[in-house]
Amino acid sequence: NAVMGNLYGQLSGDVAKAKIQITGPALCLVTKWEETPKQAEMICAFPVAANAKVPAKYKIQQILAGKVVKGVHTGSYSGLKNAHMEIDDYMMSKNLSIAGNPWEVYVIDPMAEKDTAKWVTEIYYPIQ
Repeated sequence: NAVMGNLYGQLSGDVAKAKIQITGPALCLVTKWEETPKQAEMICAFPVAANAKVPAKYKIQQILAGKVVKGVHTGSYSGLKNAHMEIDDYMMSKNLSIAGNPWEVYVIDPMAEKDTAKWVTEIYYPIQ
């Protein structure tokens, strides 16, 4: 999505200017999702050291360790909704409850790999 692309572009530029080392692939923490009306709130991020000195408009946020259900989606981002639905179905079939906000990790950078069939996204749902 173009909005997320712009956000990651601005974020990566600001991180580079501040000379902060990115320690892994981009991720997105989903803080709100509603189908009707279609609305989402997300935190676009890059992993950095916990003691990194980030520009004032950003903050360091930690994803705590714990149990998760992990799904891996290969292909275009248009298929991510189905991947999330499959994880939801799996969790219901196993009587698992979500215990926080899910997140996506974009393992293959779409700016580096133009072939959407090669994109890999890991999806994590924290559970109790």
